Amino acid sequence: MNCEGHDVGLDESLPLEFSAADNWVISVLQQAETELAQHFADYRFDMAARTVYELVWNTYCDWYVELAKVQITNGNEAQQRATRRTLVRVLEAILRLAHPIIPFITEDLWQSVARLPERPAKASCCKPILKPTATG
Repeated sequence: MNCEGHDVGLDESLPLEFSAADNWVISVLQQAETELAQHFADYRFDMAARTVYELVWNTYCDWYVELAKVQITNGNEAQQRATRRTLVRVLEAILRLAHPIIPFITEDLWQSVARLPERPAKASCCKPILKPTATG
């Protein structure tokens, strides 16, 4: 991901310039989170898995990673920092969203990703990203 050893935007005092691609992938992530919560509430695990699959392959890997390469190569420091921050944060969110479906894979990947933003690798990706809803 070209983020290891680089600033991933954790220092809030440094400027960040988010690109249209950064904002786009964040909006798609938020939409996927909403869909996933609904699929789990409806016990549609097949649709939940499909939502995660489409988010990972069709959005993050196929489009955003390729768009991020341009920002990292040609952008200024603030743009590069914002792009790296978005890359890491969206990947972390994807791992959390996918964890109920593929826990062993996401936990293994988490151990590598957790080191990027200078966080302890012993932390687990099991921290819930979706809030449980009360059913009546």
